[in-house]
Amino acid sequence: MLAVSLLSTASVFAQNTTTTPNLETIIAQLQNQIKELQTQITELKAQLETVKAEIIFTKILKKGDIGSEVKQLQEFLKSYPEIYPEGLVTGYFGPLTEKAIKKFQEKNAEDILAPKGLTAPTGVVGEATMAKLNKLAATPATPAVSAQPFSKTGTSTIPAIPAVPAIPSNLATTTATTATSTAAEPTSIPTPTPTSASTPSPTATPSTFSTSTVPTPTATSTTTTATTTGATSCSSLNLTFQDNRTTYTIGEWVTYTYACTPGSYASYVETQIVKPDGTAITNTIISGSFHNPTQIFVFGTSNFLTGNYILRACFSPGCTSVTASAPFTMVTSATAPTTTPSNLTARISTYGGIGGTVTLKWNGNTNNIAEFRIFSRPQGSTWPMSYDERHGFGLQTDTANNTIEVYIEIPRNATGVYEYKVKACNSAGCSADSNVASINLSSTPSITVLSPNGGQTWDVYHYNQSITYLLNGVSRVGFKLLKNSQVVYSNSAPITTNSTTLSIPPTWDGIPTAYYNSIGGGDDYKIRVFDWDNPGVYDDSDNYFTIPLPDVAPPVVSSVSASSITENSAVITWTTDEPATGFVNYKSTPQNWALTPTNTSYTTSHSFTLSNLTSGTLYTYMVYSVDSVGNSVQGLPPAYTFTTLPTPSPTATTTLEYIQNQLASITETVSQLVEKVKELLGR
Repeated sequence: MLAVSLLSTASVFAQNTTTTPNLETIIAQLQNQIKELQTQITELKAQLETVKAEIIFTKILKKGDIGSEVKQLQEFLKSYPEIYPEGLVTGYFGPLTEKAIKKFQEKNAEDILAPKGLTAPTGVVGEATMAKLNKLAATPATPAVSAQPFSKTGTSTIPAIPAVPAIPSNLATTTATTATSTAAEPTSIPTPTPTSASTPSPTATPSTFSTSTVPTPTATSTTTTATTTGATSCSSLNLTFQDNRTTYTIGEWVTYTYACTPGSYASYVETQIVKPDGTAITNTIISGSFHNPTQIFVFGTSNFLTGNYILRACFSPGCTSVTASAPFTMVTSATAPTTTPSNLTARISTYGGIGGTVTLKWNGNTNNIAEFRIFSRPQGSTWPMSYDERHGFGLQTDTANNTIEVYIEIPRNATGVYEYKVKACNSAGCSADSNVASINLSSTPSITVLSPNGGQTWDVYHYNQSITYLLNGVSRVGFKLLKNSQVVYSNSAPITTNSTTLSIPPTWDGIPTAYYNSIGGGDDYKIRVFDWDNPGVYDDSDNYFTIPLPDVAPPVVSSVSASSITENSAVITWTTDEPATGFVNYKSTPQNWALTPTNTSYTTSHSFTLSNLTSGTLYTYMVYSVDSVGNSVQGLPPAYTFTTLPTPSPTATTTLEYIQNQLASITETVSQLVEKVKELLGR
């Protein structure tokens, strides 16, 4: 490498007053120094072209690649500030490098894109791009004619060498004319320090929002972008009426839903109802940071008038800015409901002798209906005038199956048969009565198993399975799992609810459990639910159900290898005989094990890139895979090793950068010396 030395000029500029002979001497010294520096520049340029010839690109590179090849590419691109103004040399092929390659491809489209039939740059260093890079690397660069000094541009462009001014003839004599300096000269000429441009940070652009006015009612809802007042990630609201209705009869209960989009968090949501006269009443307010992807609400209409209304939702108090709106119309009932509830059924939900609940279910809908009236009586007595009223949230509606379901309390200490009937009503009257349904509240304790009751597949080894039953006069129960007629499992504590669940772990650390060995699998299982305090009272499933044998074998791991090893990364791959998740545990010293994130996708081919490794270091690693039912290898899997590559010796690109910096520094010094000579010549 050429050693670069700058001649000291401290003695040259130390005097404030200089005679003509001394001035000639100073100028001559400066000219000699300039010539020496120009000689060094010529030699450095020769070295620069030699080093450039050593830069050969042989590998396809793309976004996401890392390593010395990327670093070499960035060093080369750095020589072209109009293409790669950032000039960052990181060894990582990121968005800035990709952008620079696209510019390079556009600039050299005839050589890179056209032969491939491409009209747009790819940002990938392929064969055509490599050929152009190598050609430019081997071709001497044309020096810039009027480049700025290195310290001003922050680039590695080679500045033009200034010409050395000749000494005028009037100064080439020994006449005793004197020249007086008007200002103190510097004692040395500073050597410029290259600076690299930093990438500007993106500036956030504030969002703008418009305020919605109350729209004219139509048959569809309107959604606009919400203000950010009080919002965290939920930026819009969608309003939907149940069953997409837009017309309601006065007295009906209106059910609606608002859904947060695209996020699900907000700190304030208000809903209002705009009446026909334009005044608004608030229906709901939810405030405080809350998670609300979907909210369901109802409101009554018994005090509404006929006309057009608007339901609207807002993120701002008082709905100063409307986010979503949905119109609806209120009408009076011209006639009483004509659809009579039909196919009424009654089923005991819970009953302990002193009280409980009954589930009523019937066919029907809520159109033109304000409420359902439910009448009940002990069998043989007269129907009472009083009734249970159900509407809005009190109804479990299934639109697809045209059914409605409600829960009614059973009177305390009721016995015998109870009967029920239902009618639909609005402001104009009521429908006819439904059929009569009944329940039998026997005084004899009884249990009825509802599920599993035969024919089901019970994957009890992997999922919680529900056991449901009806109780009559029984307060505490237990259950047993029967295989054919043999008890293979029993619970250990009394249950006081009308349902419970069961799940069995098939393995523990890869070994089948005692439960698995006892229960096994097959299609001959029943559940027995019994009175904990009187085991003679029990009920079994009506028919057999199936428990499938679980997969208890862990995935078989094979073809484990480490490849694409560099000084700071490696790729670990393996295969499994069944779809499984995977992760890698690795270390370079006995105590510093590190885990990769788990790939939760189930696959048979696994690949993980280990990064930020230490060069020239031995690493130990183990691979893990877990199948879809949780099976994994018992204990520790086999350990494997690899060694990262040592840190490479300085590359040609490192030398290139050094020479370019030296060229820029010396050229700047020459420019300053020339300016000094011109100044002295002008005295």
